[in-house]
Amino acid sequence: MSNTGFRIKKVHGLIFDGATFLGNAALFSAAPRLGDDADEFTAGLLVLLAVLTQLAGAWWKQGFLAQRLTRSMLPPSKGPGRGFLNLLVFSHFILFSVMTVFAFGLLGIYQMNGSGGFFRGEVWIIIGFLLGGFTTYRVWVAEPRKNTPAEARPVSIPALEFGADGLLWVSVSLVTRIFWDGLVALIEPASGIGISGDGLMLLGAMAFLFVVFYLPGRYLFLVEDYHSRRTWVQVGLAILPVLWLVMVG
Repeated sequence: MSNTGFRIKKVHGLIFDGATFLGNAALFSAAPRLGDDADEFTAGLLVLLAVLTQLAGAWWKQGFLAQRLTRSMLPPSKGPGRGFLNLLVFSHFILFSVMTVFAFGLLGIYQMNGSGGFFRGEVWIIIGFLLGGFTTYRVWVAEPRKNTPAEARPVSIPALEFGADGLLWVSVSLVTRIFWDGLVALIEPASGIGISGDGLMLLGAMAFLFVVFYLPGRYLFLVEDYHSRRTWVQVGLAILPVLWLVMVG
């Protein structure tokens, strides 16, 4: 891989993680929570927006990512690395499918014990999983599965890729904000417990849950930089506001 390509992929992941750190710092500030101020319909719109921005961001980023990876001369990921990425794809499907169904419920589109608009509630659940699955499919196909000549890929203006990154960041930020508000409310009575047995267990649980929410949305960056130690340092720094809240309060 050329030095230019190496720097570009590092910059995209670094900016994404840095923006996530800043977003999490704001998330756990004194700012009002969405759950306190938003009704169910508004919350449903935000959840659905998180799904749609993930879909649009993946679609937009595909050409840039394919162009860069096919120029890299590196073989596609195999072995444990490929298994890890496949696990993230599956997690992405579950997360965004459940989010879509959840959004439909908040929007009042369906009720499980009755009809839901033009379709029964069960049909809307299927539609939700289809939309979530299509979102994951667009993320999955954005990563080329084999090296092809770079000239076969469309030439793009590199700076425009940051627009796609921005959409993916909005998606991850909304996921974190909407679902993390509920988790923060649960841990508030235990916040500030310091370094103790219970504190360390809670710390580990919160870190794990954050990774579950964050890494699937970061998939299109991880396909390029998951093997770098610096990537995992960046991901760790992104969760610092969460750890600070739990340990210090």
